[in-house]
Amino acid sequence: MPTNKPRITITLSDRQHRLLENMAEVQGVSMSSIVVELLETAEPVLERVLEMLEAAKKAPQAALKELKRSLDLAESQVGRLQSEAFGQLDLLVATAEGSPLPGARTDGARRAPAKKAAKPRTRPHPTNRGVRFPATSQNPTAKKTTKASPARGKK
Repeated sequence: MPTNKPRITITLSDRQHRLLENMAEVQGVSMSSIVVELLETAEPVLERVLEMLEAAKKAPQAALKELKRSLDLAESQVGRLQSEAFGQLDLLVATAEGSPLPGARTDGARRAPAKKAAKPRTRPHPTNRGVRFPATSQNPTAKKTTKASPARGKK
C-alpha cells in the first residue's frame, strides 16, 4: 500500500530476520509493523537518550565523564530489570506451554518447604490478641463476677 511516510532500509542478521519473520507470522502482521511497534514502545527512551547526547555534545570534558559514569550506572540497572523481565517471560511461556516451571519436580511429588532455623526470642510478642486472664490476682483490673443461682420453685 503506497504511503507518503518516510521509509528506511535496514540490514539484519539472519537470526534477527528469522526472529522478526516468526513474530510477524505468529501475530499475523507484517514485519515492518512489528518494527514500527517496537520503535513506538521505545520512543520515550530514545527521545531522552537524544536529549542526553545533545547535552553531551555541548558539555565540557569533565561533564562528559560524569555523564558516561551516570549512563553506565543506568545501563547496569536497566540490565538487571531486563533480566528479571526475561525471567518473568520465561515463566509465562513455560506456564502457557504446560511445561514444568524451573526448579519444579517432574515426578509429581511436592517438595517440602524448607524449615527456618528457630531464633530465640529476646522480647515478648508486641501484641497478645485474644488472651484472657481469669478473674484472679493475675489480672487485677478484671471485674469479679459471681454467677446468680437459678431461681428454684418457680413454675
